[in-house]
Amino acid sequence: MTQSFEKAAGGVGPEGTLDRTPLETFILQELEPKRHEINDWGSVKGHTRLLATTARGRRLHIQRIGGKKSRAYTLSRSGVRLGGIDEQVTTLVSHQALRASASRELTRQYLALSDVPHLPARTFHISQGKAAAAFMDRLGQPVSIKPSSTRARGGSAANLTTAQQLAEAWERAGAACSELAAPRQQVDVEAFLPWVPLRLFVVGEEVVAAVARIPLYVMGDGDQTAHALAEKELHRRNSCAFLERMTNTNAHNLLESLSVDPGTVLRDGDLLVLSHDRIGQRGVGWSVDVTERISPELAALGINATWAFPGLRASAVDMLLPSLSEGHRAIVAHLEPGADLTEFRYPAFGKAQYPNLAIIQRISEAQSRE
Repeated sequence: MTQSFEKAAGGVGPEGTLDRTPLETFILQELEPKRHEINDWGSVKGHTRLLATTARGRRLHIQRIGGKKSRAYTLSRSGVRLGGIDEQVTTLVSHQALRASASRELTRQYLALSDVPHLPARTFHISQGKAAAAFMDRLGQPVSIKPSSTRARGGSAANLTTAQQLAEAWERAGAACSELAAPRQQVDVEAFLPWVPLRLFVVGEEVVAAVARIPLYVMGDGDQTAHALAEKELHRRNSCAFLERMTNTNAHNLLESLSVDPGTVLRDGDLLVLSHDRIGQRGVGWSVDVTERISPELAALGINATWAFPGLRASAVDMLLPSLSEGHRAIVAHLEPGADLTEFRYPAFGKAQYPNLAIIQRISEAQSRE
């Protein structure tokens, strides 16, 4: 089930008032006041280690499968095998769910069959530029494009409003996919919504953690250029010892992708979002814990999204919504059963959450259910 949406981008409203996007409003109200409250987690544990440490704490026996470099383990108690861990996923994720969620096109089909509200989008081969343009025309609103494969570098573009903009962005996306095998030269085209990106983690019938995934941004002061401000923001992000440094981008590249002249001087109070990647601190941004603010409507949507996939009992659910108080308007963007748990355990802002505890608890309960 898809929805119709209002104007995507902010601008100037009646009598010159500034018309903020929902994302910009969230940044100004929720994140900017906490700007200097970035967490310092010191040493951190990786995804698999979080799960393994928790399993040992639950007195589960862990046995590695394969060689020393393998990240596959079985979990057992009293000689009874209860489950396991394989790279990023556990046995709470069925093979069918894992394969389906690996494809955004299949993911949308599963969600549609279960009447789960989701982001209007299509996946096209790079040879189908005209079909992508026709899809944009049918949507009647701005779109974003991004190569489907994580192996592609670059090629993303957001808030494309004209056929010419799409054609130019499509050429760049094609170049980013050119080194991939032909079947993998796919590009996702989706409705552009500058809403608040949210990632929930669902285990069974419960949302156990949630973060808002906010991009890097700068605030104008009427003096410094966009390039100078972006460089400072990137330095601030890369100064966080517990976060992986961003080495594949710089201030110039970020501004170029936004079609912003690096020499532009932002007016005092102007807000410029530096990325539209919607992946928080896993990319060009921050992750903010909002677990305690998840409404029943949001929780129900997250749970329904996982139920759309047979055998999916633990997964991250990515959503977009106008604000945390409007959970009834949220839509699902994607699911990721193999989501990295460190984003919830070590958010840049807010409290630590422990989805690893809920996952291992669910696995350890398998014995009592048999």
